[in-house]
Amino acid sequence: MYNAFYNIWWLVRESLKYLILLRALALESRPVLNEGRAKIPVSTPGALTAEFMELLRQNETLTTPALKLLDLHFCLWECYVAKTAEKWRLEHEQRQLQEPNEWLANNSDILLQLCDEQALVLRDRRQPVQIRYNGVQASDA
Repeated sequence: MYNAFYNIWWLVRESLKYLILLRALALESRPVLNEGRAKIPVSTPGALTAEFMELLRQNETLTTPALKLLDLHFCLWECYVAKTAEKWRLEHEQRQLQEPNEWLANNSDILLQLCDEQALVLRDRRQPVQIRYNGVQASDA
């Protein structure tokens, strides 16, 4: 599920880049003259919302799709952040449980070994008792 959210988020992000590129292309079609030569405006890195607002000011027909896309982007981003936080929390819990699990596994092995040794001792004690019991039974017959 984490990868699905990431893939959708990436797709939306790429779509947003495409819209920003469309804005840049729209600006290219109207070059600004600077000292006798055409200067193509370059979009500087900025907030995504600011880029959208500039795009919407220039082309009002893109308002509805752009706002839907922006809303989807923020929704997916929130899901991505929530899933990432949950993943980190679960990884932290797993690391915290790992040490007690190792301790329990080691102590379990020690207890099994002690039980096996005790079973051998009991078997060794049972054999002489069984022999005496068989001898008593034989003498009674």
